Amino acid sequence: GPVVVEPLPVTVRPQEMVLGRARLLQQSSSREAAATALRSAASVRLALRLGLRRQSTLDALVAALAPHVQRSPEQIRSLLGPTPVTRDQDLVQLARDLDRLEKEIDR
Repeated sequence: GPVVVEPLPVTVRPQEMVLGRARLLQQSSSREAAATALRSAASVRLALRLGLRRQSTLDALVAALAPHVQRSPEQIRSLLGPTPVTRDQDLVQLARDLDRLEKEIDR
């Protein structure tokens, strides 16, 4: 049947939920799922900052970002697109690069 929402007897802080999900992904060595989640969240935030719809395509987001950042459209596409992440270090670097990209937009 359909999902039913029930009131819980406790309140779970969002930070705890994020950390819990991160631990589950880490235990399952699901780097691709983690990378997809990072890219998706960053894309939504960037689109909102640029006044784009949440459902905007990657091409539309890259075109909107290009004039505002010190990166080529190819670099932006590689960062936000489905580039494979094979090592933990690559995942950490992806998170740092996405953070830098968002900070560039905030300037």
